[in-house]
Amino acid sequence: MESYGLLLLALIVAAVHLLGVRRQRQRVALLSEYLRPYRIEALMAELVDGYLRALGASDADRSEPIWAMLAERERQLTEQLQALSLDLADASAETMRIGRADLRKLIAIHARGISRVVENDAALERRDRAYMLCAEIFLLQHSCHWYCRSRSVASARLLSRHRTTYAQVLGAVSASTREAYLALTDR
Repeated sequence: MESYGLLLLALIVAAVHLLGVRRQRQRVALLSEYLRPYRIEALMAELVDGYLRALGASDADRSEPIWAMLAERERQLTEQLQALSLDLADASAETMRIGRADLRKLIAIHARGISRVVENDAALERRDRAYMLCAEIFLLQHSCHWYCRSRSVASARLLSRHRTTYAQVLGAVSASTREAYLALTDR
């Protein structure tokens, strides 16, 4: 009798795991479909790498062309995130749910946050602006990974890919992004 109970428990655990994997695949496919027309991921990678190159350049003659290229990439990223945010507005709230939050609203927060940093209304120095924009990008990636997998997997990816913690990223984004993000995610 006890072996039947263990077998039943193992079957239940396996079924729950398979449902979770299926749900993750559906979410990855759905988000991929929305991202397909855009170069958002490539632009984010180009910006992060470009900031590192520009900030590491030995003199202004070497860094200035990099900054000029980055300005164009920033503009493209801003436009594409705003378009993605509009595309997602038509998505079902149920399919976009992440815990108590909603990916549609999170993407809108990220689009506004990145746009504000690119516009540089706070008149930040290049280094500080690049640092804040990287944090905004990393938080956007965290939201997408959270939607597709889980919050803990998203945080682990952030740490392994960028050697930074979720708390550090949240602390480095603009105050308006942080406040809107925390209000939505209830943390």
